[in-house]
Amino acid sequence: MPGGLHALTGIHQKELKDVQCHVYDIDSKLSKSFRNAVESSRNIDELIFKVDSILIHAIEENRRNLKNILSFVDRIRHTGGVMQIKKLAESEYISERQLNRIFEEIIGLSPKMFSRLVRINKAIKTYKRYAMSNSTYIAYESGFFDQSHLIREFNEFCGTTPSNFIKNMSDFYNEPFKY
Repeated sequence: MPGGLHALTGIHQKELKDVQCHVYDIDSKLSKSFRNAVESSRNIDELIFKVDSILIHAIEENRRNLKNILSFVDRIRHTGGVMQIKKLAESEYISERQLNRIFEEIIGLSPKMFSRLVRINKAIKTYKRYAMSNSTYIAYESGFFDQSHLIREFNEFCGTTPSNFIKNMSDFYNEPFKY
């Protein structure tokens, strides 16, 4: 879920973009709490209860902008990534700059980049749903200007054309309920 780690740690996600690190490096207090829960639990039910309590407490402490950002994320996803960022900001009575700051802090991406990813995901789903390779139709259905726009964006994110991507997609991603 976008914003999930921010909800636990309160750390700006832009700082963790493309970084691999141990949970201790992100939040030593949270890491110690998890370790204590594992070490002091007598059975799995007790461990689950303790971990749930730790997570709920962490989320409660870091709730600040999460509610607003999840509304933005839902609206972008609901529109298939085609809602203009300016209109999204205006609808919430904030500036585009403020929306960008909130998005990068909590999600780790700009709203525009997130919208582009949503459109790519929608294109993949549309390809799979209709089991066809008509890129013009897929582009239109997925919110791209034209076929070349779809192919260019797809190549930028996936490193290949849409048809090659679908053809070479593993069975793991061919399941109907994957996002």
